[in-house]
Amino acid sequence: MKISTSLFTSARVVIFLVASVLVGGAITCSAAPDQTDTKMDVIWAESDGLRYEIFTSSYRAGTWGEPVMITDDNAANLHPSMDVGADGNKWAVWSAIDGSVFEIRYSVFENDEWQETKTLPADLSSNIKPSIIIDNNNIPWVVWSGNNGDNDDIYYSRYVDGEWTEEKRVHDINSVPDILPFLDTDGEGNPVVSWDSFIEGSYQKQQSTWDGENWSSPSTIVPEVETLEEQEDWQNSVTLPEFISDTRHVFLRIIESEIKENK
Repeated sequence: MKISTSLFTSARVVIFLVASVLVGGAITCSAAPDQTDTKMDVIWAESDGLRYEIFTSSYRAGTWGEPVMITDDNAANLHPSMDVGADGNKWAVWSAIDGSVFEIRYSVFENDEWQETKTLPADLSSNIKPSIIIDNNNIPWVVWSGNNGDNDDIYYSRYVDGEWTEEKRVHDINSVPDILPFLDTDGEGNPVVSWDSFIEGSYQKQQSTWDGENWSSPSTIVPEVETLEEQEDWQNSVTLPEFISDTRHVFLRIIESEIKENK
């Protein structure tokens, strides 16, 4: 399995695992307790015997907590993502597929429990593959691949003053599919979204940054060799807990990590 995305941002590391890309060997997840002081949260989709549900667990003081099931409904719940705000509240988002309905659902962990699952409002025919980040102002941002009856585009929404803003495209209207968005922040705390766009016969990675009012024009990005080497290093340094038996939809966020040298 391959770590398909590994982004290093102020005190946070995001590792997004996709089992459909295999490179051989097992994924390892965040370092042993005697090697690091680490806080992590993992969220994943797994069948409960009837349908796919969303589960999560936290890594604190060198130990993974017991898995908690966030969803309990009739949908196929897939593609989870999560982040933690400055207030300590966790936000989880995922794709919920229920018959012909494709929507983004979310839940917030506050007051020591996951709250009722809600739907992110969007006036689109389908919504799938969300990614979430909470910015420096403690505002949750979500991007996803949405369809308005033609090709998929990348949309975004923010949770401001207790409600989600109207969904809008990150990029201009085009005639190609735009899929698999991933959201992070840059060194200044600005949201940055990357995604795959079908350009000149193949999917190419695009990136756009929020400037405070609008998204920048998409630019094509090519992973640097050093970044790929960092991904491989993390692949060899992190071990997913054994209770995750289905690793096809796993998202790991390292909230805080202070690596210590072995003596």
